[in-house]
Amino acid sequence: MQVMASQMVQAVDRWEQVGAQVEQGQQTATQRDKEIARLTYQVQDLQAAMQQRDTQIQQLQTMVSEMSSQESTLMQCILGMDRRLAELERRPPGP
Repeated sequence: MQVMASQMVQAVDRWEQVGAQVEQGQQTATQRDKEIARLTYQVQDLQAAMQQRDTQIQQLQTMVSEMSSQESTLMQCILGMDRRLAELERRPPGP
């Protein structure tokens, strides 16, 4: 009977150890889950910021393209005016 009581005490002690380990594992898992959630929000924020930057870059590229086109048109106008001015300077004065 004494051996059985001793085995029961050992079993209860082991049960309590296992319970403590399970509780510690649950706390660790909870902390890990919180950290994963925090990092997930950070990643989402960074992705949103990157999308916003990509949109800004696309807008700037569009503006540069439009400005390049306008610059080309302006240069054609300047060259046309320059040719016209050269023609007028070659014409003899008078009515």
